[in-house]
Amino acid sequence: MEKESNNKERAQINTFVSGLKSFVMVTLVCFIVFFGFLELVLRWKYLYSPQQWNYRKGFPVIEIDPEVPIEMGLKPNIDMLVRTIPGRSFKLKTNSLRLRDDDEFPLAKPKDHFRVIAMGDSWTFGEGVNIEDTYIKEIERRLIERGSPEYVYKGINCGYATGRAPDSAYVFLRNKGIRLNPDVVILGSYINDTFDIHYNNWHDPDSDGLPTRIDSDIFNVDDEGNFAYNYERQNIRSRFSLKPPKFKFLENSYAYVFFRFLYFKLYFFKYVFPKEELINNPFSGRFEPDWDRYFKVVEGIKRICDRNNAKLLVLFIPHLTHEPDREETLKRYKRGIENRFRAMNVNWLDLNRPFFDEVPIGDADAWEKFFIKNDGHWNENGHRLAGKLISDELFRLGWVPGKTD
Repeated sequence: MEKESNNKERAQINTFVSGLKSFVMVTLVCFIVFFGFLELVLRWKYLYSPQQWNYRKGFPVIEIDPEVPIEMGLKPNIDMLVRTIPGRSFKLKTNSLRLRDDDEFPLAKPKDHFRVIAMGDSWTFGEGVNIEDTYIKEIERRLIERGSPEYVYKGINCGYATGRAPDSAYVFLRNKGIRLNPDVVILGSYINDTFDIHYNNWHDPDSDGLPTRIDSDIFNVDDEGNFAYNYERQNIRSRFSLKPPKFKFLENSYAYVFFRFLYFKLYFFKYVFPKEELINNPFSGRFEPDWDRYFKVVEGIKRICDRNNAKLLVLFIPHLTHEPDREETLKRYKRGIENRFRAMNVNWLDLNRPFFDEVPIGDADAWEKFFIKNDGHWNENGHRLAGKLISDELFRLGWVPGKTD
């Protein structure tokens, strides 16, 4: 009887094991088929390509500039074609100064030259468009057209060379940018600046209490010595933060890249940093320390400009959404900034209103007229409009010598 019972239990175990094996095999086959199908679809649509992943992580364009010890910078002498989304590619070229420009030019400004430098992140850099289509080059063209013929006008794109946040731009201007002898300095500012400032660490403060060196909790040099957007390296939420596995043999797989993007979207951005709260209520007490840093940095940039006879214009890049309450969000954002800037005697140009007027709520066709579909940055039209508005402001302020001066 006991033997029959044992045989019965053994048979049940064997049946369970056999069923489990079948389940695992069927699940594995289904996953492989799904993975293969997803791979084919993504390759067909050119979505989530390994090139896009590598570019977004910073390969092969990002490294630290020895002259500017901040969280990121550009490699010198890059010459490549970047394709990150379907139907759009752009030329990416840097010069020996590690600045995005098709031309070489001296660090020191030649006589009778008039220079405008633009500092900022991906919006200033011109993510998705060629260098000649960026707003700083549109400004250059308009200064040549309207400015005094006694000057040679040059718009210099310092996007990404200044890192991703205003505090990094301060270090860049202090160490390198001011040696370009700019007549006008534009600081491109976006609503998520406090996000980047939040994760930047300040080191070796100067006499004004501002950093002379910056590193970041989320932008780091990887084990191979390459500089990367290592979101997975940050460990702010808890020391048990979920980290995605890495499989070298899948690095050229579109489906694998898709799942890594999905991880960052669902885990990092959703849980680690309250980005939506920042956008919807930017001046809640939660972000006060980061805004204090922001204003302190802008004040420091203004001091550098004043000491070197340069003018500073802070540019507010529009955050356009299709949300019905975006007007109220804009008002809260403006109220929190304009009073502080007036007290600091800082000139600023808000591009939200002009772009809001061009892009009514819910009008996708109007939105795509100025912004890159499936990306969100300005397209060529967006940069052209921004360049026109900025150059008009420079002439209105009397900072640029006109033809009749």
